[in-house]
Amino acid sequence: MLVPFMEHSDEIERLRQLYTSHYPPAGNDINYIWHPRNPISIYYRQAQERSLVSMFNSLGLELEDLRVLDVGCGSGSLVRFLSSLGGNPSLLYGVDLIPERLIAAQRIGPKALNYSVCNAQFLPFENASFDLSCLFTVFSSIVDHGLRVHIAQEVTRIIKDGGYLLWYDMCYSKSINTRAIYTSEIETLFPNLKPVYRKKIHTSWISRLAKKSFLICDMLDQLPILRKTHNLYLLKKIAG
Repeated sequence: MLVPFMEHSDEIERLRQLYTSHYPPAGNDINYIWHPRNPISIYYRQAQERSLVSMFNSLGLELEDLRVLDVGCGSGSLVRFLSSLGGNPSLLYGVDLIPERLIAAQRIGPKALNYSVCNAQFLPFENASFDLSCLFTVFSSIVDHGLRVHIAQEVTRIIKDGGYLLWYDMCYSKSINTRAIYTSEIETLFPNLKPVYRKKIHTSWISRLAKKSFLICDMLDQLPILRKTHNLYLLKKIAG
């Protein structure tokens, strides 16, 4: 059942300020944890990309003809990666709240990628217009339940029947700026989407060990007894 729509302007403004102050576009300081040359950022990115490739290969999912939307795309790293795996740049779209992030994304290219500033409550796309939508570390920053519900409804709306949602977000967090999203909440937010792939990735030791040894991080990530911090899910939209 659809929740009556409300514009959550206070929460949107809080998110703008949070992203701008705590997760700015990478500058020249490689000590910033999410700088592309910081070892912690590199390890997270490479582990994430390996997991995505493993998932696509195991499911036999080809990207060439898929129309893809990354909601909260930041500086475009995911859409660029999907392009490198064979996605058609002209069919790859990214939206984000922060204009500066999209300026950085457009500067890096490829030029054919499609970016626009957007509040995810109001996705400027028609119903059932995408084969795949992506939500990467979006919901863990949102504290307002109503906003989470409305964004989930919008994302579901633009996915075709038989299309997919690619989800990557925290299932464990100690940060005051983020909250864990558990499997039960994902299933509640997206009742018309059914999981076809699930994997937990990243141990909580990465931020302490990545600067010392990627090998040790890899070994720890393979141990099922250790708590993992992120869920990687692929969910399929059921017709009707």
